[in-house]
Amino acid sequence: MIFEQMGFVVLTTKNWVAKLDLRLERRADKSILRERKHYGPLRLQKPFYPEGDDVCHLYVLHPPGGVVGGDQLELNVKLEKQAFALVTTPGATKFYRSQGACARATQTFHVASQASLEWMPQETIYFSGSQVNMKTLVHLQKGAHFTGWEISCFGQPASDQLFHDGMCRQNFELYIDGQPHFLDRTKVEGTHEILKANWGLMNFSASATFLITPATENMLNKIKKSVELKTNITQNSEGILTATLIDDILICRALSHEAEWIKNQFFKIWQNLRPLSLNREAHAPRIWST
Repeated sequence: MIFEQMGFVVLTTKNWVAKLDLRLERRADKSILRERKHYGPLRLQKPFYPEGDDVCHLYVLHPPGGVVGGDQLELNVKLEKQAFALVTTPGATKFYRSQGACARATQTFHVASQASLEWMPQETIYFSGSQVNMKTLVHLQKGAHFTGWEISCFGQPASDQLFHDGMCRQNFELYIDGQPHFLDRTKVEGTHEILKANWGLMNFSASATFLITPATENMLNKIKKSVELKTNITQNSEGILTATLIDDILICRALSHEAEWIKNQFFKIWQNLRPLSLNREAHAPRIWST
C-alpha cells in the first residue's frame, strides 16, 4: 500500500496470510474436488486427470513466489472414503531472510479409510537468515494410504550462500486413528553443529524424508533390489540414501549436496513401489516437466 505524508511517498507492506482448504470425494468412478476455499495468495490450478478419472492431480500455487518473515501459509486437504489424490507444487518453495519475524507454513491432511493421498511437493529452500516454523500433520483412518516426501535445502551452496544464520523448526507427524505412529521433529540453526556433525547433516545441505504406509517387507526388499542404497560416506559422495520398515511404515532418508539427486532417488522408489502399494504405475505430474 502507498500513502502520501507531507509530500513524501511512504511504501508499507503487510505480511501475507494465506489459507487453502480442499476436500475430495468419490463420485461414481471419479475422484472429484468437492470443495475449494481460499484466502490470500494460496491457490489451486484446476484438477488434472493425466492417468484417468481414478486419481485427481492437484497443483498448489503460491503466486508471490517466496515467503518472508511473518508470512503465514496454511494448506488443509481432506479426502473422503475411496478418493485418490496426488498433490504437488510447480516449483521450489523459498523462505527468504528475515529481520526477526518467523514465517509459518502448515500442511494438514485428513485421509479416510480406503482413500489415498500422495503428497510430493518440490523442494523447500531455506535461505540463510530465514526464520521458519514448518509443520506437516497427516491424520489417517485405518485402511487409508499415504505416500509423502519433503525435501529441505539449507542455503544455496552452488552460489556460496551457506545457511550460516537463521533457524528452521520442522515437524513431520503421522497419526493413524488418532494415535501417533511417526513423529519427526528437527531444529536447524545456522550456527549449530547439526550442520556439520556426523549425527546431523554431515556437511550436506539437503535433507529429506519419504514415507509410505501401509508398507510391507516385500516393498522394502523391492527397494533394496531396485535402488542402490548409499550409506558409505566419502568426501565426494553424491549423497546418502537409507530405507527402513517400522511396523507398516516405510521410511526413507536422504542427504545430499543437491536436491535434484534426492528427487531422482525418491522418484525411482516411487516408480518401483506404487504398483505394489496402489496397484497402478507411477505417473509423474505434468508440471514437473515445465
